[in-house]
Amino acid sequence: MISLETPSSARAFLRRRRATGIVPPGVTGAVACHPVNALDPLQIVTSQTAVFFLIADLGVTIATGVSHWVDRTANAFDAVQATTTAQPALQSAALNGRNTILADGVDDRLVVGTMDLPAPGTTPTWFWGVFNEPTDLGSATLFGGGSSTLMRIFRSSLTQMRCSNGVSGTQVTRVVNTWYRFEALFANSATSDYLKIGSTDSGVGTATGNNNPAAGAFTLFAQQTAGNSPGNFNLACLGAWSGNPTAAEKALLSAWVTGYYGASVNV
Repeated sequence: MISLETPSSARAFLRRRRATGIVPPGVTGAVACHPVNALDPLQIVTSQTAVFFLIADLGVTIATGVSHWVDRTANAFDAVQATTTAQPALQSAALNGRNTILADGVDDRLVVGTMDLPAPGTTPTWFWGVFNEPTDLGSATLFGGGSSTLMRIFRSSLTQMRCSNGVSGTQVTRVVNTWYRFEALFANSATSDYLKIGSTDSGVGTATGNNNPAAGAFTLFAQQTAGNSPGNFNLACLGAWSGNPTAAEKALLSAWVTGYYGASVNV
């Protein structure tokens, strides 16, 4: 087994990281780990409370594939998979020398089993991350909340992705096998919900129905914990905040993506 950071050491890392701004060494095994920039997403977005933040350069445990991906916030919303055949693969130095995590689009998935969010109309959730989709696999899911009408981003056509049940106004064009920065707001509001992939914005439109995923239902690379609608997606990082960040914070996040992952990522 290879561990970039064990769950306990990752939380200690977070405390040290925030206190000093320095990434200490902590790699065991043969997988390279890259330091996060001095100003990282958890420090950039301060207007909203962080729900979770996963980055493939830190907190990844390898069994057969990725069995544990540690949340870098204090909430401990880790993504896990005990079934070896369903563990996605760590792609070492795959994007500008940074690690990514790749799901096979067959049965790979990671489950955030402890997260239980309030309804989006009560507390909105804003997602942000860096991904690509190597191959098009029908209604493939980037992440899902337990059903087709809960918090979900998935492929809706050969050229488009959309939020949740795909209400008009949330579909966005994307190109297969291209890296993107994406963001999406789930607030159960026809005047604020949106999906943006790279520079392409869906415009607003209610995207979420009335429910966020219940505890144990939020799944990466699939619609549900059982693996429905699996996606052949590659994730470099994924975060969520309890509200919509400011325009200035979003601009800083885009600059961070370019500086950390390189200009090949569409922001």
